[in-house]
Amino acid sequence: MSTKERVLSKYEIEYVVEDGGVLYIDGIEYPAKAGRIIVAKPNRHRSCKFPFHCLFVHLSVEDEEIKRMLDNVPDVFIPLPQTNYKMAFSNIIRYGNKTGKNDEYAMISALLNY
Repeated sequence: MSTKERVLSKYEIEYVVEDGGVLYIDGIEYPAKAGRIIVAKPNRHRSCKFPFHCLFVHLSVEDEEIKRMLDNVPDVFIPLPQTNYKMAFSNIIRYGNKTGKNDEYAMISALLNY
């Protein structure tokens, strides 16, 4: 099963948890391998072929400095060491879906522990 190709309006950042499937960014094929981080940027063409398991966030970014930093990150990379990225993504998802200022501080605090 595959997703329909779409043009991104936000940043999509994924941490691949289990091998399987294929990710596509602007027609370039990236096998979904555990431990990879995918950073797909706005206005890029994106699709995927299942099965694979990942943790993900979609970000709307207004700050120009943060945009420049994200735009300079490779589309796909494997961070070293790998020990805490799954927990960091879990915390982003847990705190990022809430809107209170305390939740934002909790998310930042949790991420700084990694």
